[in-house]
Amino acid sequence: MSSAPQARGGSGRIHYAWIVVAASFLITFTLAEAFYAFGVFIGPLEADFGWNRATTSSAMTAFLISYSMSAFTMGRLGDRYGPRLVVSVGGVLAAAGFMLASIIGNIWELRLALFLSGMGAGSCWAVPSAAVQRWFVKRRGLAMGLMGTGVGLGALIMVPLASYLVESYGWRTTYLILGIGFLMLIVSGAQFLVHSPERKGMRPYGDEGQNNSTSITVAPSPREFTLGSAVRTRAFLIIAPLLMMTQIPTQIMIAHLIPFSISVGIATALAATAMGLLGGLSIPGRIVIGVACDRIGWQRGLALTNVGMGLATLFLFFVDSYSVLLLFVLIFATFHGGRNAPQVGILGYYFGVRALGSMIGLVQALSLLAGATGPFLAGYIFDRTGSYSLVFLVVAFLFVVGGSLIMLVKPPHHTH
Repeated sequence: MSSAPQARGGSGRIHYAWIVVAASFLITFTLAEAFYAFGVFIGPLEADFGWNRATTSSAMTAFLISYSMSAFTMGRLGDRYGPRLVVSVGGVLAAAGFMLASIIGNIWELRLALFLSGMGAGSCWAVPSAAVQRWFVKRRGLAMGLMGTGVGLGALIMVPLASYLVESYGWRTTYLILGIGFLMLIVSGAQFLVHSPERKGMRPYGDEGQNNSTSITVAPSPREFTLGSAVRTRAFLIIAPLLMMTQIPTQIMIAHLIPFSISVGIATALAATAMGLLGGLSIPGRIVIGVACDRIGWQRGLALTNVGMGLATLFLFFVDSYSVLLLFVLIFATFHGGRNAPQVGILGYYFGVRALGSMIGLVQALSLLAGATGPFLAGYIFDRTGSYSLVFLVVAFLFVVGGSLIMLVKPPHHTH
């Protein structure tokens, strides 16, 4: 009796699972444009339109709201129709939004443009994350870490590039160029995504049948939950709120690190470089902590990285030079990058891969809806106090408490 060939490369043959990882890397590269580069535009937009910090930051809030709504929808569509079509459509929408941002004339037009972009960008994490996890049994942590390095490398390259383009050609041309980048990278990467190895007549990487020697910390759940059965478990009802709690400070840091750096006397170009390095220096953390999760488990990895980000935030109270800012970036980036793998890996581990895209999308949607309040809240506090001190205390508190409470999660059981 024949069986589907194992999705493991023979001599001289690249394992197809790693092609899916490479394609996902290319797609997640664009998320740096969407998330990390916004701070570059704050100063020029305020200068051109006379907006205050809260008003300008509200455009990022619009993007995050749209992204969160889209992540769930795109995740479900990816489960049903496959990732190739869903991510391709997402790439077109994301590109269109950034291109429209280049011709806006008021804050509502900018909000609508970034809202449209968020609708498309919502396909760029939940859908590839689910696809990658379906392709791996062994080395799933490594695979997720490598996929996530796309975000880090994208930030390292795109944030300084965006700053250079804004200074050289203006923010309108920069939005147009970034929109073209979205279109090319997302749509091309999507063509190499495959929903699952079964659709290629293969088995996941490391699936050796009955004698599977996979580490128990990252092996798929023996129970394949539907979305409905998963959301009724105690595990899901703890995980989702805690990821929401820790997404608020994440979005504050992404949106406000550049303006904070400028406010303490650091040059705009250096502040943008630091933001890019936050992404670039996250790459070792994404890989190392991803691999570590193969040993210590997703739960401990998620707790470790959130608490680490919270403690690292305290360094910002001592930033008085570029060198101190870089020290903060190095520490924060390691934990920030390392968190990406466990916050989606824990879902596959506890609930299986049957409806994984839907679950990742739902959790991401809920967490980013909460996170969408962060940039506006931080801008409001800054406008009222003239300082980021209270903002950073809130950031540290949310990270440390949310990360610590992750350890309360217990393996789920089906409910009917």
